Amino acid sequence: MSHFFVLDRLRPLLASIAAVSVLALAVGCHEMNNPKQPVTDSTEAARRVDSEQAVHEAAGGAVDSTADGSKQQLVTDCRAAPPLGLARLTLRFRDPGAADEASLPEFFGELWRLNVPQSDEYSAGDECVLETSRIDQRSTASELPYGTYRFHCTNRRHGTLDPPGFVVDQPECAVTLAIEQRRRFPVRLTIYSGDGAVIESCAVKYDGARARVNSNRTPNWASPRINYHDETASARPVGITTFKAGARIAVNMRVNGTGRFEVGDFTEDADGVRSVDTWVATVESGGRVVVQVDCTDVIVADFVGVAPTPTEIMHTVVDEHGDPVEGLAESDVKIGCIAVLRSTNGMQWASVPVLATVSRAGFETLQFTWTGASRGAKHYMKRN
Repeated sequence: MSHFFVLDRLRPLLASIAAVSVLALAVGCHEMNNPKQPVTDSTEAARRVDSEQAVHEAAGGAVDSTADGSKQQLVTDCRAAPPLGLARLTLRFRDPGAADEASLPEFFGELWRLNVPQSDEYSAGDECVLETSRIDQRSTASELPYGTYRFHCTNRRHGTLDPPGFVVDQPECAVTLAIEQRRRFPVRLTIYSGDGAVIESCAVKYDGARARVNSNRTPNWASPRINYHDETASARPVGITTFKAGARIAVNMRVNGTGRFEVGDFTEDADGVRSVDTWVATVESGGRVVVQVDCTDVIVADFVGVAPTPTEIMHTVVDEHGDPVEGLAESDVKIGCIAVLRSTNGMQWASVPVLATVSRAGFETLQFTWTGASRGAKHYMKRN
């Protein structure tokens, strides 16, 4: 066999090796000329996460989704790229709905590292690496392993989502996260008398608040790691906690230029919280108007209440024969009204219901609903 024949048989193999070498050299030159830039904001971080997701999905990786099944955030599997070092991370925050960019929001939250590899003590999964009770302007964490992280804001606006995850792969990383801050809203109250006149003074008392708080602080997108030796060490509080705040003394109020009482300004609930604040306005005649402020999703709370006098209620009460109840006094009449939102009521004070309770010795207690539209209707008391 000639040397020319051997060389002729090896020529395709040599050409193949040369092509691979050229390709490797080209990739190396591209990486030298285009080094990976540090993450600067959540938009760039999300882009990088999305670009790496294709590889992760090809390897069978999972995609986070919301409760309704829609895709919420893509994350890479850190195990596909083992940590190469430790990073210093600076988190900055902005409120996309704030009119004044100079006013930086304050948030409470946790930083989670996602897809942490399995160890002898813990399963693979996500872990909370930083808890903070107050984040004002910025927060810095040091010695974080390279990987994918996500911030869980525990006091963000009701009905909003946590910002997307981001990749930490540089010694110094800075990420700006957009989180919608809870808004303030005013509560106003207009009280009408039984004949439709605006009542201009009353005593307003805060009667406490009831709230339901989801005490499970684990975000729904996280899969916490499990401690193989002590599962209780991995557990976090679950369930619903209900509490009531205490009442305060009454404050005398007068209406503003629009005929409304300025009850106060409130902050809407954080996600996972449902609270109702109760205020009671008592007018001079003794009528009570209860204002229940649901802080879940209210921007402007403009309430309407009605407080007829006990005399107006007495004139509608008769015995079984249709005659006035003998000896009936104003002290026998209790009046209460739960104010309604002006938008719900269509600004018609006469349709706001008032609960009247009339008690008199020798008669059964009478309860009925009174409205300005039906103030001429008669209500009958039965004898015992």
